[in-house]
Amino acid sequence: ARKDQRKDDQIARDNEIVRIHAEEELQMMIDGFERNNKVIARHLHEYEPAAAELTIGEKIELIIELVKYQDHHSKILKYKAQQSKTLSKKQQKVFYMSVL
Repeated sequence: ARKDQRKDDQIARDNEIVRIHAEEELQMMIDGFERNNKVIARHLHEYEPAAAELTIGEKIELIIELVKYQDHHSKILKYKAQQSKTLSKKQQKVFYMSVL
């Protein structure tokens, strides 16, 4: 029984370490995405007058970049929503490992 308790305690500590590392990694990703968003917004504002002069290919490239950003943003929102839910330890581990 004592050995099982030690094992459970170690698993709990390991899960906490994984959670902390995942949160730190995700926060770095969020910060990076927010910086990217600011850069994209600035560029879009600067180049709005020139947008009429863009070729179809250039417009497509800009749209592709925007879609990538929106995908990353949706992942951030999913993560934030996940944080507000109560999960079992197994669900937490699966979620954090899928993020890493």
